[in-house]
Amino acid sequence: MKRIKTSCIATMAVLVCHLASAGEPVVRIETGAVRAEVMWLSWDTEGTGREKTNLLRPQTMVGLRIRSAGQWQNGIDLPTRVEPDIEGGKSYWITVAPEAEINWRIRSAGGGLTMQFSGQGADLGKIEGVEVVFPFAPGVTPVTTLASAWDDQGNFQLPALVSVPDFGRILLTGMTTDPDRRPLKRAHLDGSRAAKTADLVLVLTPPQAGTSDTLEFSPHLLAPPTGFADTALWAKARRGWFNIWQPTARWGDSGNPFSAPAGILGNNVISDPASCSLWFYADQAFWTPEVAPGVSMMPLVRRTIEFWLTGSRLKPTGEVVCYWDYLNFLDANAGPLIASWDYVEATGDMEWLSRHLAKLELIADFLAKRDVDNDGLVEATQSGNRGTLKQPARSCAWWDALNCGHKDAYCNALIYRAWRCMADLESKLGRVEQQAYYTQLADKLKTAYAPTLLNPTTGWLAWWKSADGELHDYAAPTVNGLANAHRSPATPSASRSPGASARRLFPPRART
Repeated sequence: MKRIKTSCIATMAVLVCHLASAGEPVVRIETGAVRAEVMWLSWDTEGTGREKTNLLRPQTMVGLRIRSAGQWQNGIDLPTRVEPDIEGGKSYWITVAPEAEINWRIRSAGGGLTMQFSGQGADLGKIEGVEVVFPFAPGVTPVTTLASAWDDQGNFQLPALVSVPDFGRILLTGMTTDPDRRPLKRAHLDGSRAAKTADLVLVLTPPQAGTSDTLEFSPHLLAPPTGFADTALWAKARRGWFNIWQPTARWGDSGNPFSAPAGILGNNVISDPASCSLWFYADQAFWTPEVAPGVSMMPLVRRTIEFWLTGSRLKPTGEVVCYWDYLNFLDANAGPLIASWDYVEATGDMEWLSRHLAKLELIADFLAKRDVDNDGLVEATQSGNRGTLKQPARSCAWWDALNCGHKDAYCNALIYRAWRCMADLESKLGRVEQQAYYTQLADKLKTAYAPTLLNPTTGWLAWWKSADGELHDYAAPTVNGLANAHRSPATPSASRSPGASARRLFPPRART
């Protein structure tokens, strides 16, 4: 007999409960006894007990915001009557006007949730707006959303995955009894880095007499990459695999570099977009482009690339801002180039490539001009000499708390791959001369890489060689692994790995 696990906990409030076998998806939700509210909400799509942690901020609740007569009101402040639901959930009737009520019905089943909305009364048409607000706590886990369709204002459409790092993924879909209407007008993420808040806001279509709109929150176990046969291994990896994707909430003043628009892949939901790390996100999206029915990661990758190709983030010289307004990061230029290859290779979107190729070439050529001594390696503006890292200046790469600089092994491994990716993108458009140019740049870098950076005493690649000639070898697995892993692009019929030919930056025999 299977051990039975329950998500119910005895309290004074009425709970929507779900019983699940160990290892199965489970939801825990605590609803208000007299007010239309959810005070506790949590999931665990793998059934390992994580639902015992509330995803909502303390002293907050999931509730409705309702606009009528030009004024917004919280649903908990309006007269409410509670009815038992025949399927074991809760049914709240909220009086908005003397002749207008909104019904919010909540049910829990199968490790997921259903929220149903309807209305009644002669004044129902006076309801101008209804929103459901989920006040998540990024300090618990950075809950965000993965969606295919984003607009210029940072709103997204369903279907979407509510991504709850380490807890799992919830597929959010909508349905309605009226085929001519949408249950959800739009959705958006609002956050504050200072206050550590992230609110998921679902903007409903105002209720209409005789119709019923439903939002489904279903636990979603993500499929393995195509061709990945070890299902037992994937079961261990699938929850953490998708934690890397963190579309940002809208936070901060958009006129200030210390801010973020909504729906850009970043460090986390209320942190910074960073061009230097874009290739991390794009590579994993390449392997698993469709993460749920109707939800592809590639539009989000494209949206993020375009963010870095526009405005003051791309300088006339071709240099790309890394984050905030920081420059002089070499991997800031490599990141968008590699991600562009991932996007085009996964989608075949040649029209997009043609429109953006000039900017991609500008970015790639900036790196070529940084080979100041013409040895094939790209030199950073930072010397990398001991004791030269002084705040507020940063070093030359994503590892900006280290003193790396000058001939940097991490950056040059990425640049090598970026130029290989550019050569392949040029070939897709039949641009033979340009393909040859970037191929030659990559070949020259590869020729210089190991002789310059390999420490013959240890057999390790040094992290960087500073301008004063010192080899900084700290036995760095990241740098040594990256030099082996980053490879040149192959045709789509090849191994399908991002940048997939087996030409390492240094030969295996060089290792001791």
